[in-house]
Amino acid sequence: MKSFKYAALGALSIASVERVAAQGTAPTASTVIIHFAASNGDRNATQRALSKILTNWNYRGLDGSATGAGGQSQNITNAVQNSNFGTWNGFINGTQHVIVRTNYAGALAGLAHVADPTFEARFDETNGVGSGSIPANPIDPENTEDYLLSTVDFGLSTNFHATSPFKGTYGNPPRTYNDTIKETNVGISPLGFYASPGFPADNITTQQVNQLYSAGYLPLASFTGNSADLNKVVFAIGRNTGAGQRFGAIQETGISGLANLTVWQPQAPAANGNDGLGNPIYGDHPNYDSNKSINPNGWVAGGVVNSHAPWGTESNSGITASGGYNSGANLAVALTYTLGSAAYSVLNDERGITATGGYYIGYVTPGDGNGRVLGQGLTLAQRPQSTRGVQLKYNGVDNTPANIKNGKYSLWLYNRVVEPVNGVVGKLTDPSPTFRQEFVDTLKEQILETDAATGGGILLDDTLKVERFEDGGIVTFK
Repeated sequence: MKSFKYAALGALSIASVERVAAQGTAPTASTVIIHFAASNGDRNATQRALSKILTNWNYRGLDGSATGAGGQSQNITNAVQNSNFGTWNGFINGTQHVIVRTNYAGALAGLAHVADPTFEARFDETNGVGSGSIPANPIDPENTEDYLLSTVDFGLSTNFHATSPFKGTYGNPPRTYNDTIKETNVGISPLGFYASPGFPADNITTQQVNQLYSAGYLPLASFTGNSADLNKVVFAIGRNTGAGQRFGAIQETGISGLANLTVWQPQAPAANGNDGLGNPIYGDHPNYDSNKSINPNGWVAGGVVNSHAPWGTESNSGITASGGYNSGANLAVALTYTLGSAAYSVLNDERGITATGGYYIGYVTPGDGNGRVLGQGLTLAQRPQSTRGVQLKYNGVDNTPANIKNGKYSLWLYNRVVEPVNGVVGKLTDPSPTFRQEFVDTLKEQILETDAATGGGILLDDTLKVERFEDGGIVTFK
């Protein structure tokens, strides 16, 4: 049973939805403002769940804005589902006005900000109203006027707290983290390895992942078994230090997710632009240039990379190690690039071989991989084959829900809601001392019962026969 009763669909008319949007649902003395930090892997299910448990809502995020009536039949657009930062403005239980600010910056960030309740995260400073995207991406600006700092009420993470470093004193400067927090599994987020367009193999093994991310590259011959491919290079790309997906993809191979891995940062290709009338140039447009990236459906894809270099060291959520992409969505875009000769030849002197081609390999969830890397849902005119990457099997097994549930495919993480060990702390201005906890419980149940399946995720139902107890740990039968 849900912690809040859902307002019946239609209890507030479409006219009232439009009025709320027009008025901007400005915060009042009774407005409850909630903040949470979370992983990219939790984004799809959580955004979908919020769109259902809230009613008469407005949302404004990095990819655009939307309004909705809420309820179990609510659908949301990619602009809502794919935004790593944004703000919801609506009602819970039909009457209580809430503003929910979201930060999907990484799984380890979700843990760190809960384990240290004084640790402030960055959020969109607006109230979730207005058209278009939010004014700034909070992760980027140096100007403090472009983002809001706040502690969090709860978090979502695809990492186990026990696997993370956020226990006791850690970091530089050091912070003190609680040794125990509350963790509730609400779903499973599959991970998959993908390669850039034209990759001539369909599988990657645990050993190849270890070798690839330890050295930063492998000869293509390692994947094809063809000695003629020794002169073609496969480069590793990956996520930043705050990403649960980095832990999920790397820990299983015996490498620490905290290690200084060698991963590459491609320089983005030039863009095709538009035809002067505001229409994007792609596919069968006479001015389409395959050397440049396209933007057929709000997602940048394709183009030729002429320069790349190893990613430098970064510090994210207190972890200092080699960097990487700050979201699975951005990493997925890089897996649609084709390497130009200046990029794939960068290791010629080191290898003593003149390279004649190159590819990228990286890891993302199916939610980012299917649409962005593979171009599913778009025609070949919208996404030419030269912009579509290749999905890889892992140890010879396809990434499917059935193979995860029966234990054949092991590359996955739990989605989980994380809270202070004694529960979510209320505030004096809340309508009741337990309001925030009830809100989180409602969100947990919505994800667990329905929305964990969003974007290729998997429900924790009776058909799931396996479990694991640490990031990259052994998958065992229940």
